[in-house]
Amino acid sequence: MINIARGPGGAAVAACCGPDVPPDVEEEDAMLFAVEELESEICKLRGLLQMLHEDQPDVLEDVFEFHVGSLISHASPEHHARIRACAQEMLAAIQALPRRRDDDTADFRLMPALGLRPA
Repeated sequence: MINIARGPGGAAVAACCGPDVPPDVEEEDAMLFAVEELESEICKLRGLLQMLHEDQPDVLEDVFEFHVGSLISHASPEHHARIRACAQEMLAAIQALPRRRDDDTADFRLMPALGLRPA
């Protein structure tokens, strides 16, 4: 059992949970993401994968596997297959996006009259 009211900020956590949530919950239930948290984490993962697709495509799949494994470990078992299937679809969609070409980068000129450029 975990007492959610114990530890730094515990009183605030217990107050946010409301009177319907007992202060003691099973440890495995405390580790699971709520649906809103899971959706938020998936959105963050999508953004991270999009950045990696552009800048570091060689590590994209390793980062993907690590984070999907983490999401699955914090979800109830009946959702594991669905999370993995949705994540695979998301990865395929991101990998299908065109990548920026090297000559596509922005041209920053601090003082064009002097011909100065960032280092």
